[in-house]
Amino acid sequence: MSAPLYSWGRYPQVAQQGHDCEAVNRLSAHISETLAHHHTSLPFGNGRSYGDSCLASSGHVLDMRKLDRFIAADWQNGVVQLEAGMTLSQLLAAAIPRGWFLPVTPGTQFVTIGGALANDVHGKNHHLRGTFGCHVMRFELIRHGEPPMVCSAVENPFFSLPASAAWA
Repeated sequence: MSAPLYSWGRYPQVAQQGHDCEAVNRLSAHISETLAHHHTSLPFGNGRSYGDSCLASSGHVLDMRKLDRFIAADWQNGVVQLEAGMTLSQLLAAAIPRGWFLPVTPGTQFVTIGGALANDVHGKNHHLRGTFGCHVMRFELIRHGEPPMVCSAVENPFFSLPASAAWA
């Protein structure tokens, strides 16, 4: 378990006990173990949410920060597959030297990819480029007691909308 975690805005002032997730193939087991002991939980990225969206009522969250690896990268076409705990800063550190930049960046580079998607963040150019979710081709939604759900414009399109995935 990690040290107590808080949201970025520190409101409400509710400490969260993080349960480390270190491998995607163990994520379902982590979810089951946490829920068996604490009944509710949420994934917790880097705690950069302004409000309480990253806080669980049980006070127990799945700390996703160690899930920060690239799965695949096609730098020729600017398409990457990565784990949800990677921060925008980490992605940009790999992308910029290769001539790529994110089409949408929020006010902080320390948000995780999972958090950016779950909150469908936007940048100063949202009137031109839309939100972060507009540039995600597909993602895998992992839910308790269910097989992973691929979400895209073709597969499970309702859940590919970030606001929909947030409550799934």
